[in-house]
Amino acid sequence: MSVHIVDLREKSRKSISVKKNADQFVTHEEVQVGCLLRIADSMELMAKDRIELERQNKFLNQLASDRAKEIETLKKAVASYKGKFRKANSLLREMEAKCI
Repeated sequence: MSVHIVDLREKSRKSISVKKNADQFVTHEEVQVGCLLRIADSMELMAKDRIELERQNKFLNQLASDRAKEIETLKKAVASYKGKFRKANSLLREMEAKCI
């Protein structure tokens, strides 16, 4: 008689009445073991997903912080250019007033 290896994870997804051999059915305990293996696999995937989400969150927080610093630098540059523009305009008006 040949022994047939049963994948308990797969069998627990289907039905309790799945046959191992022509005359043997999967037992209740085997179905429970298969279910526990599937639960363990799911927990492992959830842990991996959480680690990935935490990594992405850290990266995005750092990116947001860098962008906020860049925005503040650009705001200061714009304010500086506005001041220089006003000063140049006032000098231009003074020169025009002297010429007229």
